[in-house]
Amino acid sequence: MTEPVVFQFGNATVAEGYERFLVPRIFAPWAEALLEALDLREGEKVLDVACGPGTVAKAAAMRVGARGEVVGTDASEEMLTIARESTPASARARYEFALADALPFPDASFDVLTCQQGLQFFPDRPKALAEMFRVLRPGGRAGIAAWSSIADSPYFAAVQEALRPVLPDSAAAIGKPFSMCDAKVLATELAAAGFEAVVDSFSLPLVFDGMEQAVEAIRGMPIWPSIAARPASDRTALFESAREGFTRFLHHGRIETAMRSNVAVARRPG
Repeated sequence: MTEPVVFQFGNATVAEGYERFLVPRIFAPWAEALLEALDLREGEKVLDVACGPGTVAKAAAMRVGARGEVVGTDASEEMLTIARESTPASARARYEFALADALPFPDASFDVLTCQQGLQFFPDRPKALAEMFRVLRPGGRAGIAAWSSIADSPYFAAVQEALRPVLPDSAAAIGKPFSMCDAKVLATELAAAGFEAVVDSFSLPLVFDGMEQAVEAIRGMPIWPSIAARPASDRTALFESAREGFTRFLHHGRIETAMRSNVAVARRPG
């Protein structure tokens, strides 16, 4: 019996591929949008939960400046290693290993909290949200993003379709990032944790410089180790199918599509 396919954020190869292929085209632009929605200010103290390779944390450090501070937490030491290595020495950012439902900080420690595309992976979302509420000071702000439906992210929908005939378990697993796609659910869970929240939904462009770059980006997905373990013929079939699926996004030599996310800006009353 085969093991179920899971997202392997704790795999060093995944962490490196994620930073190389996905961060510049997906997570960095979305980090800027999240911070813009929060109106981050100089001197604020920020906690980035599920920081991954530090994408939001590094951008936040640029905004809060020398008088501010950013702390990133993650449950993957491999991701934290990349975050530490890629953060400029001048940035007021540090990183700690921590589970989202057991944050190692005193009550009311932070002015601002961010969580970009992490909430849908937490095994106990209510507890994680309660912890976020606890460590945020009264009047503090939280920015939490969770992808909309995979249908609203056509590149990933095309990857899923390419996977389905050759690697059906991986096709099912790639839907996990889009599993918290209902904005009403996000708003309800934030309210249950005590937050006052407004949830917006919007899209940003997703552009690859060419067909092969779009195909190579599959190697940066956290399901890649399961794909890499399969016979070479399966991988070849996957890549051929992906190229066929991506053709409809091809414009003047580039792959041009978009992704849609629900973005909550929440406040701890007080």
